[in-house]
Amino acid sequence: MDASENSHDDLIFHVTTLAEWQQAQRTGIYDRSTKGKSFEQVGFIHASTAIQLEGTKDYVYGATAHDLVVLVMSQKTLANAGIEVRLEDGGEGDFYPHIFAPIPVNLILDTINL
Repeated sequence: MDASENSHDDLIFHVTTLAEWQQAQRTGIYDRSTKGKSFEQVGFIHASTAIQLEGTKDYVYGATAHDLVVLVMSQKTLANAGIEVRLEDGGEGDFYPHIFAPIPVNLILDTINL
């Protein structure tokens, strides 16, 4: 299945470094929550809606020298795999998708190099 087969409202996004994505491809599991932190440390994986993506990238990575990648996921596909996604307040009234399990890489629909 690719991203074009899902409704745009269903898609969520996670920004990570190319190195962290490459590591996940080797292990088969993506388990990074956000910049420098693991799922185990935070308890969920941060994600964004399409509208939130650019602001999240700028806030988390700023002017980083790292190559960045956006992981594209379907909330429905994650739910069908038993992975909970909840919209939670990011602290300023904006609700962000939080993923409550490490993600098997085969559930990543697409990647976008930034």
